[in-house]
Amino acid sequence: MSYFDKFNNKGIPFMENRDKGDMHDLIGKTVHIEDFGFIRNDEGDYGVIIVAEDKDNFYFCNAVITDMLHQVDNDGMRDELVKQNIVFSMATSKKGREYFKFEFTGDIPF
Repeated sequence: MSYFDKFNNKGIPFMENRDKGDMHDLIGKTVHIEDFGFIRNDEGDYGVIIVAEDKDNFYFCNAVITDMLHQVDNDGMRDELVKQNIVFSMATSKKGREYFKFEFTGDIPF
């Protein structure tokens, strides 16, 4: 990929040759976020992840997960993220809407 390819707005390079996965398929499984990026739309950024346990798909993230990914990136912990066990689940907001949430499990070495 050349420097200027990033301006073509085709998505994140790791999305190529992968299908859009459904986050519901990850619920309750321990996975490792292998890589992530952000795509901007009219409402702001949203995260896109790939997990080490699924080489065929990428996953679009909700605001809760996107905020965590931004914080990981801002704190310079991107390389450490893949070492962390993460489990996705569903929660219900005070307004009765369901959303994806996450929990880091196991020993976190930092």
